[in-house]
Amino acid sequence: MSEPLPTVQPQEETVDIAMARLVQALTLLRALDREMSAQVLATFFFIGAHNGCLKTTLEKSNRMSTSSSSRTIDYLCLVKARKEAPEIALIEKRFDPINKKQVRLYLTDAGKLLIYQLKCCVFANQHP
Repeated sequence: MSEPLPTVQPQEETVDIAMARLVQALTLLRALDREMSAQVLATFFFIGAHNGCLKTTLEKSNRMSTSSSSRTIDYLCLVKARKEAPEIALIEKRFDPINKKQVRLYLTDAGKLLIYQLKCCVFANQHP
């Protein structure tokens, strides 16, 4: 005869603080758009990390087509949080002052504030 299997006792819930902070940060983003795509997030985070980057640099780094990056950038230029809410521009496009054919991407004040809030969530009790 075989021995009975040991019973597994349920463990108490454990909280991973770092993951809880990421959830809090994502909650901020979901307040803007509950269905924001990973591509939109990756683009916003890239511009947050490389404020003033060239559009072509973003495309190469994120492996995006020109049309896909254009749609994503246009979305981030005018995000509509809810039907009744005003549109929010998180980034803006500017022509490069030296090469007018190149487009540079910058965070707006609203974009900078959101990046700051996200950093505060993720790096709680630390200077972001």
